[in-house]
Amino acid sequence: MPAAGQDVKPKLASQEDKVNVFLRAQNHGELVYKVKSSAPFQKVINAFCKSKGLNPQTARFLSDRGVRLTGSQSIDELDLDIEEDENGEPTIYIDVMHEQTGGGAVVDV
Repeated sequence: MPAAGQDVKPKLASQEDKVNVFLRAQNHGELVYKVKSSAPFQKVINAFCKSKGLNPQTARFLSDRGVRLTGSQSIDELDLDIEEDENGEPTIYIDVMHEQTGGGAVVDV
């Protein structure tokens, strides 16, 4: 039993449990995918980029702590904070950013 005022984080019972992966993109809105926790994160990356017409090489996926996520790990291995949505289902929130290279150039006039 947790102490008073202490948050209880839901845990997945097995690797076959499904989790909602809620992706929030800068200019592309929000999408939710329901995937097995043992599934490689690369599946989520590919599905999101295909649906939004993005190149997976230029999309950056960040955890709620700001850590960059790669597709080589499963959702279980990513050590993400699992929250419960309004229906009591386990949910992970991920921010999607578009890679920007370069910056302002100095031009001599």
